[in-house]
Amino acid sequence: WKKVCPGRSRAALPLAVWCGISWRLVEAGHPLKAIFNLMQVSSYARPNQLLRLRKFGLVRPSAGVTGHWSLLLDVEDLGEVSKTGTSDTSILLDSGWLTFAEPLYEEIKKGEQEAKVFPFTYPEYLKAFKRAAREINVAAVPYQARHSGPSVDRAQGLRSQQEVQKRGQWRSKTSVNRYEKAARLAATWQQLDARTRLMCEMAEQNI
Repeated sequence: WKKVCPGRSRAALPLAVWCGISWRLVEAGHPLKAIFNLMQVSSYARPNQLLRLRKFGLVRPSAGVTGHWSLLLDVEDLGEVSKTGTSDTSILLDSGWLTFAEPLYEEIKKGEQEAKVFPFTYPEYLKAFKRAAREINVAAVPYQARHSGPSVDRAQGLRSQQEVQKRGQWRSKTSVNRYEKAARLAATWQQLDARTRLMCEMAEQNI
């Protein structure tokens, strides 16, 4: 079977592929890594940003403020700074396809609030991720999630170009233009073999 999207590529992958990877992570006994994967797609966060996330930074909905859970990334009080030099970045977890995870957030948030939400290292995550991707016959790397989230949102008309730029903390519109190519996202999907597409579709339908 032919594999697409070599590991060094930043090509976007359809949402169903990410659901397929998370499904395999759950099957392998890595539910937190599965949530990490989907949360990265939804938030456009870089892997290192989510790995630094503390439990106090997984914020519950607040009446009169927001009806969604949100993330507080790159906390200034902890001396954290994003790649673009910003701190205290707030991102709503408002992707409709991710609302199933809200009861899980309550469980994840329990305990010492200074503790990390995802208590594993990047090498540990990468090992599990690569195995899951291999099992559905897709060559992918975690960083592609940051590029896939905006592509999915633009292809489905869920966010404007301006909203995507703000959410991803991109400084220029040029950086966002690559996510206007819905046809490329479709072409990537069509290159996957039929068995892989079927597994991924089933995963997306059942998350």
